[in-house]
Amino acid sequence: MRLVIYLFVLFIFLLGCMGTNENKEITREADLQGITYLGDFDDQMIFVHVDDDRNPREKQSFTGTEYVYGYWLKVTNDTEIINEAGEELTLEEISVRYIEAWVKEEFVEERTVANIYEISLEEEGRTLFPIYTAEKIKHVEVVRTKEDVIEQLKSYEEGKYTLHLFFDSMESHNDRVDEANEVMDIISDLETIETGFVSTGAEGPPENAKLLGIEEYPSYVIFNTRDVVLITSNLDEVKEFFGLEVEE
Repeated sequence: MRLVIYLFVLFIFLLGCMGTNENKEITREADLQGITYLGDFDDQMIFVHVDDDRNPREKQSFTGTEYVYGYWLKVTNDTEIINEAGEELTLEEISVRYIEAWVKEEFVEERTVANIYEISLEEEGRTLFPIYTAEKIKHVEVVRTKEDVIEQLKSYEEGKYTLHLFFDSMESHNDRVDEANEVMDIISDLETIETGFVSTGAEGPPENAKLLGIEEYPSYVIFNTRDVVLITSNLDEVKEFFGLEVEE
């Protein structure tokens, strides 16, 4: 009888432990947060770019980095990967996403001397950056606004501007590639233009264009240090804004 009671109590205890593991919550803050840029799904590894030495203006111009706060996360069978609703995700589903991560080891923030545009994460980058074992990874939705886009794309020097051209499809870009090249020449040649680029949506208009409320494509957008100063689908209007000659 004692043996039966003992086994029954042991069974209840183990059942309770199993339930505790399934509902385990990590109460401490995430060890790191950043964008997952590359995943080696065969080796169950994913790279997280947390930050680097560039200011917003340099990031906008894709200036090279002197150092990077970047880390590899090793995913195991014990790693929990979820979204904000607690639903399970695969490693592929968090590729190129903003995530929060908790690691099993003691996390130490450290910067790695590297130009992120000159190294291959698949080769030397695999041993260049620290590696941690992921205990939990959570995909976090980042809600951006029109103000966020303006902050990202505006100029930083008073009296100067940025110029951006948005296409809603690759087909549209290909149909007007000469015009896109002319815009890039204008961006390169004019001292009053800090920077700019041509953006093409992969499946529909780029997110930045949609957040700006643009409905007609292609569209040119000019920013000063504070706000949008011109939105037009006419390249001649852009030229007139910058005092360039317009062909009759």
